[in-house]
Amino acid sequence: GTYVVTGELTSGSLVVNASDQDKVQIVLAGASIRNETGPALNIQQADKVFVTLADGSQNTLADGASYELAEGEDEPNAALFSKDDLTINGAGALTIEGNYRHGVNSKDDLVVTGGTITAGDEIEEEKP
Repeated sequence: GTYVVTGELTSGSLVVNASDQDKVQIVLAGASIRNETGPALNIQQADKVFVTLADGSQNTLADGASYELAEGEDEPNAALFSKDDLTINGAGALTIEGNYRHGVNSKDDLVVTGGTITAGDEIEEEKP
C-alpha cells in the first residue's frame, strides 16, 4: 500500500512489517521523525519499500546516540534501516541525522533515484 506521512513524531519510530511479497510506498510530505532509542524508519520486512520525498517537502529522520537492542543483536543500526530492498525517490528533501552508527543502512538493495538527501553520517548497503 501507499502511506502518506506528515507532521512531527518526537519520540517514536515508523515501522514497516509486511509480508515478504508486499510492496510498500512511504510518502514523506513534511515529516519529522525522531527516535532516541532506535531507528526513525525501521523496515523489518517487505518485498520492496519505496520512500518517496514529496515534491517541495522538507523531511527529517533522526536516531539517538544509543539503541535498546535485544541481547546479542547488533541491528537495527541506522536512522533509516531496512532489511529488504529500499528505494529513495521523489523531488523533496530528506535530512538524515545518524547519531548511533549509520544514517542509512540497507541489508538488501539500496537505490536512490531522486530527492535531495543530506546525511550527517554514512550511507551503507550490505549484501547478505
